Amino acid sequence: MVMLPRGSKVSGYSENATCYNKYWCDFIMSVDDRSLFDITDFSYVVHLESIDRAKLLFERLDALHTKNDAASALLIKAALTELVSFFLDNGEREITDIKSSAFADETRKFIQDNLGSRLTVKDVADHMRYNEKYFIHLFKKHFGTTPAYFIKNSRLEKAKYELLYTDNKVSYIIGKIGFSSPQKFSKDFKAYTGLSPTEFRKIFKCS
Repeated sequence: MVMLPRGSKVSGYSENATCYNKYWCDFIMSVDDRSLFDITDFSYVVHLESIDRAKLLFERLDALHTKNDAASALLIKAALTELVSFFLDNGEREITDIKSSAFADETRKFIQDNLGSRLTVKDVADHMRYNEKYFIHLFKKHFGTTPAYFIKNSRLEKAKYELLYTDNKVSYIIGKIGFSSPQKFSKDFKAYTGLSPTEFRKIFKCS
């Protein structure tokens, strides 16, 4: 079973000539006026030992979706609620995996390995296989800040290291950590450290 935030791009294929039936539905679910994706961390995919219960619920939705009476509307809502609950119950193992340090470790490593490129939040979200909006939400839970702020600070920390422990020119360092311009780098570095890059190196560089 797969559950994704609205707007997620998906594709499917078969590795052989087998034909598959696919059930799907588009719906909005909220708890206390907040989206389910905003209040719960879960894997987008769960593997079921038996599909019988899920198949029955989808077949019920299929039978009800063309009806427009009040009773059918309530039955549709009940079936969707049960289907989502079934998904979350079966996804408990994946939920634990997502909340583990593996998410933070892989995200941090990808950012550190790609600081020299014009790295964007979408680049990181795509690498981690998440919708960008949901990735930002999940990132904040793990790191306590936004991905954009974390990326910028990671670049500035790397700049500090380069200034202190190498003789590389500031212009070279700027290119190495992916800043768009010398002016942007100088402005952000001074806001971060209280000193210009040249002043920082002059005061703190190990001889």
